[in-house]
Amino acid sequence: GGKCLGAAPVIEPPKPQGPNQCCLLNHKLTDVDPACDKGVVVGPSDARWCDVNRDGERDSIDAETVKWGTCCFLDSLYNVSDWIFIIFFPLAVVVFGVAGALFVFSGGEPEKVKKARDILFWGIVGLSIVLFAKIIPAIVKAIIG
Repeated sequence: GGKCLGAAPVIEPPKPQGPNQCCLLNHKLTDVDPACDKGVVVGPSDARWCDVNRDGERDSIDAETVKWGTCCFLDSLYNVSDWIFIIFFPLAVVVFGVAGALFVFSGGEPEKVKKARDILFWGIVGLSIVLFAKIIPAIVKAIIG
């Protein structure tokens, strides 16, 4: 008989690594794929790695779909669009307010009126960015969705 010196060490398998093959959706994209709903973790049926909360542990996929990449891409595009709107819309409102105040208090002086017009121009540019930020994701969704 052999002598047993102790239990064999437990070797844990390495954790999967690599890019996420899933995402948690922040927007409703059911018109792209019925599985792509807000608050759902989407991914492929054969996902090698899914870690939506970035804690190093494998997360489960709520809805398996072949269009998970499209849904994740569009969701990211909408997230960027939302942040652009949040930043630039209040900024555009402030710029319009400043331009209006300069017009009112310019007293007809050409230099002050020109400065107010220049500021108004940049307010229009900012507002255009806000509008395009909301339009572009819808256009991309229409093209690839």
